[in-house]
This record gives sequence, structure tokens and C-alpha cells, in this order.
Amino acid sequence: DVPDGEVTRTEVNGRGLFVYREKKAYQIYDSHCPHQSTNIPELAISGTTLTCPKYQWEFDAHDGSCIKKGNTGLTRIESKVVKGRLLAHW
Repeated sequence: DVPDGEVTRTEVNGRGLFVYREKKAYQIYDSHCPHQSTNIPELAISGTTLTCPKYQWEFDAHDGSCIKKGNTGLTRIESKVVKGRLLAHW
């Protein structure tokens, strides 16, 4: 479970994902930075900002946009909630 207004990192089948929840809406992003595909760790979460440890690109978990240094956002992964379970499709 992801608390409302927070972001968490998880792994599914070896793929790192960030999950952001706002009320009943969820956003899921690939954990790899678009700059050089660095895997962004859980320690990179500060509130709803995700920071790549390699070159300090920063991303907003609300929409995945790059808010500092770069110009490319995180890859958003299609998702939906079915019978109380969050499903992601990649």
C-alpha cells in the first residue's frame, strides 16, 4: 500500500518501479533515469521528488516530468486498479 500523497519504490519481476498515489489515482514510472539509464534507488526519494544519483537530474512524482538539470521525464507505465489490486502493463 502506498499512502496518499506519497511515492514508493518497488521491484516487480526484476524491474524497478516508482509508484505515486494521489487519492484513488496512481502513477507508475520506470526507475531508470532517461539520461544514462541509471537505476534510481529508493534513497533518492525526497517527498515527491526523485533524484538520479549519477548526475542529479530531478523528477516530479506527480507527472514524471524532469524539474532540474534535464529535459526528459521518467517513462510512465500504464496502470489500473482492478478489484483492489494495482496492475501495471509493460
